[in-house]
Amino acid sequence: QQQQINQQVLQQQHDLLALQVRLQEAKNLERKSALKCPDCPSCPAHAAPAAAPAVAVGGSDNCHNNNNKAPRGKLRESNSINFGHRVFEGEKPFYLLPVPAGVEPEHMWRYQSNGVFWERQDALYWEIHREIQNQVLRFDPPSIVPRAVYDEVERVCGVLNAANKAKLCTLFRGAYPYTLEKTTFPLGDGTTYVITGDIKLMWHRDSCAQVNQYLPIAKRSPALRAIIEGLIRRQILFIRLDPYATSFRMFLDFDNAGKDKLTGWDYSSGRTIHVAMHNYELDNLCYFMRLSHSYWTATKRTAVFDDIWLEAIDLIFEVIKREQNHGASLYRYPELPNGGAGHNVCGNVNLTWCGFRPSDDQTDLGYLIPANMFAVATLRNLAEMLRAIHADSVRAATAERLADEIDDGIHRHGVVDGMYAYETDGCGNFNKMDDANIPSLLSLEYLGYKSKRDSTGAIAAKTRAFVLSKGNRFFYSSEKYAGVGSPHTPANYVWHLALSVQGLTAKTPEELKNIIWQIETSATNDVMHEGFDVNNPTAFTRPSFAWANSLFAELITTRLDDIAKL
Repeated sequence: QQQQINQQVLQQQHDLLALQVRLQEAKNLERKSALKCPDCPSCPAHAAPAAAPAVAVGGSDNCHNNNNKAPRGKLRESNSINFGHRVFEGEKPFYLLPVPAGVEPEHMWRYQSNGVFWERQDALYWEIHREIQNQVLRFDPPSIVPRAVYDEVERVCGVLNAANKAKLCTLFRGAYPYTLEKTTFPLGDGTTYVITGDIKLMWHRDSCAQVNQYLPIAKRSPALRAIIEGLIRRQILFIRLDPYATSFRMFLDFDNAGKDKLTGWDYSSGRTIHVAMHNYELDNLCYFMRLSHSYWTATKRTAVFDDIWLEAIDLIFEVIKREQNHGASLYRYPELPNGGAGHNVCGNVNLTWCGFRPSDDQTDLGYLIPANMFAVATLRNLAEMLRAIHADSVRAATAERLADEIDDGIHRHGVVDGMYAYETDGCGNFNKMDDANIPSLLSLEYLGYKSKRDSTGAIAAKTRAFVLSKGNRFFYSSEKYAGVGSPHTPANYVWHLALSVQGLTAKTPEELKNIIWQIETSATNDVMHEGFDVNNPTAFTRPSFAWANSLFAELITTRLDDIAKL
């Protein structure tokens, strides 16, 4: 299985390298007619090709701010199926790959690659190129995994082995570097493309969560910072391309299945050659805000949070506000009821709607409470960033106002029987359950949500007790194993994601000890899975799940001292 994974990764790298060559050829042709810059004729943007990282960092960035800044455009509103895609006004269509014969004129825009690649050649652009090049040349064979990552593995394993926890060390050695070793691809435009692992697509949610364990060591690793800042820029581009989309691809045949043309289902689902899934999940936008704030907090670096990042933030504001009144939204997805609009909800209740859960399953009642809580936490953190980095009190006030409104809606319409519901329609109907995927009710503390309206923590405590009981119909247990599963997988399957979150928020040493034992004994082949059968842990879904590997690694590093004492 590992050999097959390695072969797939090598094929993906080959495809992406070929893609970069095509991109560079196209860009070089474009540059022949590029505007001259009289104030800095020898600056990097005119002195070398876009993908030449050997050029020194520097030059006159201000000279290029206007020439290289792509117009924001607007969201496509021609019909509801395509609502949310960006319209590139005044830009010549750019087709990275040949358009297949027979494509109708009204669908030609789906094959465009406008806005998919980073074009501004600022100091950070060249710094990323330099650090990635230096990193790759540092190893034989070449590797993008910084030495700081392996140093952290040795540090943590030293603690675990000293505490007679060799099995945990083995799991950590595989889990901690997994994202960089198996799923991360620096691209020729200075951005970073991160796939889920077994699915060769990039989700905002997964890609953010997959690098979260590296943030504590990012400050001391220039190469790691370059990878994460490149990821933030890749996410900026994808949000600007379609803020309603959840997953993206660099080319249509991402899984080497021979697909060279979009289908009628792709059209009806709002897909393009780069938008793989147009099913709106609020948490994807929240994860982007969370990674931005967490990275800034860990490193205090600000260059990546520029005016183009602000454009992505404005789009996030726009979507969250629009979906507070979903009845007036043009967004549709064919899998949803009511003509793609989703289940009926009551509007103007301050909650913000989303069509799908972080499991990619449909919401039953429209207002997903854990996602709304995640929005509250990330919007408040975002306000702090906006004031500190940009002195932007206007956007900061917008973030805080949205957070306050949503938190009000949560407590007016999302509390039932003294605890938080998983979903509500805002009309008095509730869905009492929890799902292993994050954001979940179990993960509220982990995600940083705490409300003044629950000042004593009583609502949160009762909610956690419910989630970890048979009252939650997706809590499964056997003689040895117990945890939260998901309607996304078969009954009796507990997810490693849920076990790691429970461990991160465990209230007693006994609870933490039990969680660690469950993970140790259910991680077949020494990697994390999606779900495993509580009655037979050798039966599982997804042989290796990158997000689960990263969250387990975060559990170990975050609670290392507590774990060593068990």
